[in-house]
Amino acid sequence: MYRLDPEIVSEVRKANCFDFLRHLFAYLLIFSHFCILTGHTDGVFLPGDICVKAFFFISGFLVTYSYVRRGCDTRSYAVRRLVRIVPAYAATIVLCVVLGGFVTSLPLTDYLSSW
Repeated sequence: MYRLDPEIVSEVRKANCFDFLRHLFAYLLIFSHFCILTGHTDGVFLPGDICVKAFFFISGFLVTYSYVRRGCDTRSYAVRRLVRIVPAYAATIVLCVVLGGFVTSLPLTDYLSSW
């Protein structure tokens, strides 16, 4: 398994703007959706598709960097990623279903049984 030079890892950690850029693109995408949904398209700085592509490009780089830096096998790395991602994903889905029950115009039984 290939391991990164510790000096390179140290430099990337010191000069890392990737988290800032990833958050910036995520917030720009949220803002873009807000502008489109409210009909105020004058305030959109970047089109949503550019924000999505940039976010996933940077995220892909960071995930790959994390995999190479850890130097573990693919299976254990995938398990670590799943353990990190799945609980937050499940909580988000449950929260959306619960909050949706409060804002829907459907009766609760229809809301929970319809797609």
